[in-house]
Amino acid sequence: MTECERRSGGKVHIGYQWSYSEAVQSLKRDIMKGAFGKPLRCKTICFWTRDDAYYQRNNWAGRIKDDEGNWILDSPANNAMAHFLHNLLYLLGDEVNAGAVPAAVEAELYCANSIENYDTIASKILTENNSELLFFTSHCTQSDSGPAFHLEFEDAEIIFNPSDNKITAVDRIGNRKNYGCPDDDHQFKKLFHAVDSVLDFQPVICGIKASKAQIICVNGIQESAPEIRRFPQDLIKRDDFKKRWYAEGLQEVLMSAYQDWTLPNEMKIPWTVKGNTVYLLDYDRFPKSE
Repeated sequence: MTECERRSGGKVHIGYQWSYSEAVQSLKRDIMKGAFGKPLRCKTICFWTRDDAYYQRNNWAGRIKDDEGNWILDSPANNAMAHFLHNLLYLLGDEVNAGAVPAAVEAELYCANSIENYDTIASKILTENNSELLFFTSHCTQSDSGPAFHLEFEDAEIIFNPSDNKITAVDRIGNRKNYGCPDDDHQFKKLFHAVDSVLDFQPVICGIKASKAQIICVNGIQESAPEIRRFPQDLIKRDDFKKRWYAEGLQEVLMSAYQDWTLPNEMKIPWTVKGNTVYLLDYDRFPKSE
């Protein structure tokens, strides 16, 4: 895609709508200016339930490969909640059209639905600048929650909770700055910006360079846990009214891990499995071994 963009002389914009919002752009400008000091650790979490129809709506949902053997890697991290993994990386990028450079990833991948790939993930990403990022998400919790994120810097903490509906930065002496909500802008502001960039030569603010980090992380995540672990059968429950499966107690486990800045396997939860560490600085193909 990068080569096609170069040859064509055109511009590629990637549609992560939060990245085009004034709230995220304003926060990213302050982070790039060093207003909060060095980023130390960041985390994000989101639970969006999905029913049978979600996985039956096409021939690739929840698939690792299609019937011809082509890679799909459909998952919460590479589809519905890709936005929130991308957002952590994007905010820490040192340019407007750049994300943080991932150096290593460790992931736990689980499923309750009868699918090839995972519907639940808990992962830890280390960036090139030694910031630690935690990413939790699932399609098989008992209820919806999030997205939320928490960024910890040397001199401030930045928190977004849906209940507050705003991003708030609080420094070490209690000064607060409200950035607003990333959902305040029109959903298709990303499209408007792309059109405007053709008409008046506006720069790309979320293109291939900015989005590459999420792709690298998703590929590394898949290799960190090459076998998807199914939740114990006694935890998998059926909601016949909503026509969906869920893992009993999963929501509480992931929320506890999020609050404690840890992974479920580090909490000694019996059904958890520690993922392998996958190094990403020289990652240029998937799978890395090929």
